Amino acid sequence: MRKGVIVDIEEAVSSISSALEKLERMTGVPVTAASVSVGGSHIQSVESRGVIAVSRADGEITENDIIRVVDASQAISIPPNREVIHVIPEIYAGWPNRN
Repeated sequence: MRKGVIVDIEEAVSSISSALEKLERMTGVPVTAASVSVGGSHIQSVESRGVIAVSRADGEITENDIIRVVDASQAISIPPNREVIHVIPEIYAGWPNRN
């Protein structure tokens, strides 16, 4: 990191993995989940929509449909020096209680 900005993602991943291993050795408890925050002016959020045809004739949305629509929502153009680090689905048309 340089001035709070990750400059080498592989090194950041290695550092986090190393810290988790040390924590597990010190406590004797396996770490099953962790929250890691990445911030800075180099991080941006982009809203995108994915549209697919639902695979079932009765219109029921399956887990496979959800995976396909999330994949479709990522078909956006991003600069070569950027990468998607996280995707957060918001809502699917046809869900009950949709506003």
